[in-house]
Amino acid sequence: FPSHDRSPGQAKKKIKKGDLLFSEIRPANGRYALIDFDADKYVVSTKLMVLRCNENLNINFFKFYLTSNEILEYLQMLAEDRSGTFPQITFEHISNLEINLPPVKDQISISNFLKSFNDKIDLLNKQNTIIDKLMRILFKNWFEDKI
Repeated sequence: FPSHDRSPGQAKKKIKKGDLLFSEIRPANGRYALIDFDADKYVVSTKLMVLRCNENLNINFFKFYLTSNEILEYLQMLAEDRSGTFPQITFEHISNLEINLPPVKDQISISNFLKSFNDKIDLLNKQNTIIDKLMRILFKNWFEDKI
């Protein structure tokens, strides 16, 4: 790998475990990622914000806040209000968001609850997909047997 200094111009941002990557372009598309691995040797595009929380804000809580439909729609509105080739937000847009922060312990509890709830939704969606495929197979087999 080339050194950070020799990386292409659009890949200059260093990341580390615990960072939240958030796309500056078309925020309503919901392109984000929480870095949950040792990423000291990675760099990312300049079109991704690298968001890092301090001890007063839990990164998972912040991720749920930032990726909520209400905030994504608000950020999309700000992005579309800017002139340019495509809708894009700036770090200033993120830094100007107002968040009522509960204590960190409560932030962790809230984010754990939301994560388990989202995991359950994902599992149910996967089960529905499997059931749908099985129903299609059974339906097809039933009609082929009748013909």
